[in-house]
Amino acid sequence: MRTSAIQKRLPFLLIVLVCFAFCIDVSAHGEVEDGDLCVINIDQYRAHFKIYLPREYRHQQFCEGLPAPGESIFVMEYLDADLERLAIDFRIIRNETGAGLLADREDLKAISDIESVTEYYKAPQKSAGVYAVLHKFETPGAFIGIVTALSIGGETTHVAMFPFDVGRTGGR
Repeated sequence: MRTSAIQKRLPFLLIVLVCFAFCIDVSAHGEVEDGDLCVINIDQYRAHFKIYLPREYRHQQFCEGLPAPGESIFVMEYLDADLERLAIDFRIIRNETGAGLLADREDLKAISDIESVTEYYKAPQKSAGVYAVLHKFETPGAFIGIVTALSIGGETTHVAMFPFDVGRTGGR
């Protein structure tokens, strides 16, 4: 019995399809896109997003995770000018959702007392073009960043959340 060319190549084609399926955008967590420039989506608003560890890594930029604890600077450069009119707050919580880097907004809703897991909080404020936060991570761990943009009257909120690790690699 003679096998066709397709049957001979079937194992190879299956491997390519499986690899392709696992490679589709697995680097993006929460509302942060990773590419040449990290972009955070705060609902319909967008900003370039970078994290620095200036003492340990000088000018190297990180997008969603930090290789080590230490003094960190989170920076958002607004892509949408409308963000300048909104008050932005920034919160970092310990990721105790059990979902690791796959935590999403539904996991956040399940947290009954957000204050009890809050590592850092910066109250809402308006910024012209760039928003920055300085926070020192004392220990490695799993965290979630939450950015909230509040409309002028406070009646509308726009949210982005992104799970990230500090000083952790491997299993999450």
